[in-house]
Amino acid sequence: MGPIKRNPLLLLTTILWVVITVFIEPGRYSKSELPKHSLSVDSVAGYERGNGKSHFEELHENFFITYPGKKAPVIAYLSFDESIDILLRGGVVSWAETEDTTRSRIDYHIALNDSLLYRQASVTQPFREVFHVDSGDLMSITIDKGDEWYYDEGYFEIKHHHPWLPLIVIVCTLLASLVLSLTILRAPLSLPMVLLAIFLFYFDEVSIVRAYHLHISLIWALSLIMGITVLRLIYFKRTTINLLKNSGLATLLFLLFLIPLLNMMNFLRFDKGLAQYDYYAIFQTNWTEAFQYATTNSNYAVTSLTAYVLLALVLYLFDLSHKRITVSPKLRLALLLAALIGMISFPVSTSISDAAIAFSTYRSELAGFIALQDSLTQKSTTLGATTNAQNELHIVVIGESHNKHHMSLYGYHRNTTPRLDALAKQGEIIVMDEAIAHHTHTHPVLELSLSSANLYNQRRLKNSYTIINVLNAADYKTTWLSNQIKIGAWDNHVSLIAMGCDSEYFLNKNIGTTFTSMSYDEIVLNNLKSIIEKEDARNHVIFIHIMGSHGNYGDRWPENREKFQNPTKGQFGNFNTWIVDDYDNSIYYNDSILTEIIAVLNKAPQSKKSLVYFADHSEEVSRGDGHSMALFDYEMTEIPMFWWFSEGYKQTYPQRVEHLNQNKFKVFTNDLIYDQVAEIASIDGAESEARLNLFNPAYALPMENIKLVDQSHPYGADMNVYYIERVNNDSLHKGWQQKLGVHRANTIGKLHHATNRLGFKQVELDVVFHSDSVIWFEIGHGERESMTAMDLRTYLADPQCANIDRFWLDVKNINDNNIDDLLAHLGDSLFQQFKAKLIIESSTKSSRFKEINGLGFYTSYYLPTAIAEVSDDRQLRTWAEEISAQIKLQRVSAVSFDAALYPRVKQYLEPRINAEIEYLSWQLDLSMSQPGLSEKLNSSSVANDQRVKMLLIKLQSKFDY
Repeated sequence: MGPIKRNPLLLLTTILWVVITVFIEPGRYSKSELPKHSLSVDSVAGYERGNGKSHFEELHENFFITYPGKKAPVIAYLSFDESIDILLRGGVVSWAETEDTTRSRIDYHIALNDSLLYRQASVTQPFREVFHVDSGDLMSITIDKGDEWYYDEGYFEIKHHHPWLPLIVIVCTLLASLVLSLTILRAPLSLPMVLLAIFLFYFDEVSIVRAYHLHISLIWALSLIMGITVLRLIYFKRTTINLLKNSGLATLLFLLFLIPLLNMMNFLRFDKGLAQYDYYAIFQTNWTEAFQYATTNSNYAVTSLTAYVLLALVLYLFDLSHKRITVSPKLRLALLLAALIGMISFPVSTSISDAAIAFSTYRSELAGFIALQDSLTQKSTTLGATTNAQNELHIVVIGESHNKHHMSLYGYHRNTTPRLDALAKQGEIIVMDEAIAHHTHTHPVLELSLSSANLYNQRRLKNSYTIINVLNAADYKTTWLSNQIKIGAWDNHVSLIAMGCDSEYFLNKNIGTTFTSMSYDEIVLNNLKSIIEKEDARNHVIFIHIMGSHGNYGDRWPENREKFQNPTKGQFGNFNTWIVDDYDNSIYYNDSILTEIIAVLNKAPQSKKSLVYFADHSEEVSRGDGHSMALFDYEMTEIPMFWWFSEGYKQTYPQRVEHLNQNKFKVFTNDLIYDQVAEIASIDGAESEARLNLFNPAYALPMENIKLVDQSHPYGADMNVYYIERVNNDSLHKGWQQKLGVHRANTIGKLHHATNRLGFKQVELDVVFHSDSVIWFEIGHGERESMTAMDLRTYLADPQCANIDRFWLDVKNINDNNIDDLLAHLGDSLFQQFKAKLIIESSTKSSRFKEINGLGFYTSYYLPTAIAEVSDDRQLRTWAEEISAQIKLQRVSAVSFDAALYPRVKQYLEPRINAEIEYLSWQLDLSMSQPGLSEKLNSSSVANDQRVKMLLIKLQSKFDY
């Protein structure tokens, strides 16, 4: 009893802890207690493909995510089978993408038995309401967003209401923390974790936690720390045993806490947990790559949490307290049992079981693939693959994290690919316009790209041949040349595929053991030359896997190759530019590597040669999301791809090259690389399909089958703005392109997006005229926070402007005080050069506005949009008389107005003005990212009016400003 008397508080708190965890268990209150049988979702209306981007799903138990479409709201019909008090919470989910957070809007209408209970327009603010429902009650929850074309997602959650829950949670957690308070010096992570748990438990009841599932990992982590801290109290007199105990506990804490910790970090950075392929990436990675990924995607919260956990583990190893607690064997056993009960009682983090399932699946697939490769190695001739090719050399270059929308080759405003641009202009390379990656992670991409399994035949990898198997069977020499990491011979499918080659060279040998001796991709050039110099008469295919633009981006290019720095708002607008320079410099460096590889290949002695380049996946740079599957964005699949052929190959296989040119504008998914390599190598018996072969005139992908990232994201979805833009662009070229212009192209980035990528010939931009110390036009909407600090002359000097027909300049501040300076400024040689292309628009009533027209510029008077709200006939007639007089006074060439004004212009203004006055308009409910744009234009009275010479529509761009 001596130890117990000396430590009564320890014993008391241990007993309280057992009682709390077994009988009260605060962790369970973070989940829905509503019995599943008491609530059911009977039906959902407004959830169909024709209703914009609408969707509805139960993300967790009784936690629903919904996206209301533009045509109709989504309505969920619920029924209750027992009388109960419910807590209903809702709002806009925090990870919803919005173009303007101040306009983020989801409207909720909640009715019970057809009686309206609640109505709220939620502007990024959550609501929390308590209702009583009886058995048999029917509830409808209508989620609407009006006409706003934004990506807001709504959520609502139904839980059993506990009026005293916050108090219960706080009391229970504080009681549990008494155990930890005894050894704060020995467990420095404990108290902050308890306080964080209190915060999450409490505020999860009154607000929305950004990372909804985060508290599960925190509860698990808290229970581990509580249990291991109690075990940590047990002191052994022998130092060696105590050190072993401390080391063991620290190791146990690290292992059990690692997966929840990774989940928490992913939540803190991305607001989403780890998905299956995120776990796959963990299993396939190494410490260097993990370190690079962590540093690239870290933030203060992640860094602080990581540092604190590491510090806690160190302090667990070394006892900093001089006070020892001697515990009797009986109390020691009691503490051990209490720790075990506590850890078992708390809910286990779902990330633990998710990781275990992912690991089991991964190892099973890998084992099957290994068995297949072993059998093929022993019986490669049984494949039946043959070729009639003689002395041919082909190179397959696999890029990394390469976003084609950061390449000038694909219309990017920075000149990041000057060498490839030159080859394209000379007709030396054939560029695939719509190549996409079927996944956002390297290994799942290459597993299909280099095997006969693909999205369309639904084969499993473990039952498929690789392109290496087929080439070897056809007596091709095969070589794998890589600047990436060979993680291990049997650690992943890509390593296994590479091992099937006759020769393999992994050049970046230092990676995996050090962070500082990484090799740049130029290392492959000398090795490639050496390989080619040793060529014999056999056919040969060389696979080159480069580091490309893999994070950290700044590590991918030498300092002496830096080209881009200091991005501006005038170039990028709202784009998050914190890493764009590093990324663009990696693209610029990659451009030189690829063209050098082509140059080396071109000098090879063989006459029939080819090269294909494709990236494994793209990279989301504007928000810094990288290519994480958990944060899927269609931009992560937008990859570059091109072909190069020697003259000898073109002469030998002219039809192949011709058919490739015919198909270069069609959609291509990179899981089909196997089929293309088999064709260029003239392989018979490769089990390739003609419809999947770019070199066949019958090539066509079934669009309904293009479902990216494990079949979870249809390529043709309304959320895929790149797909919608392409479809709309194809239809607009059939008749609408000449009239349409892009609204608010206030940045160089958006200018190139609109014109270089989509082919628009007309753009509108906002400018403010300055005539203080320096006379200039600044691009921007007028408010200080929306100004770009870019001079209009700099904008017009961009080479792309030479290809534009009309520039609509909305000048915000023309008045009698600055008109003289403005007239003088328009005499600038650059403005004179563009005079025939410029439209000068203003809302000024100054009579001197006509002097701009007198200089030969096309001018337009801006009609006040507020007139659209006026319905009084007399007031409208007065307005029309005033405007007609204004037009005559200023001698403008046109009037410009919002499409909402069109009926009033036609009825009241048109009869009073000269027929030569043209109309310029904008209709911003029409967008390039809107499905069926062409049909909407066909039904628009403004668009079909011949007097309307230009109609501005919306273009959603990451370079908006």
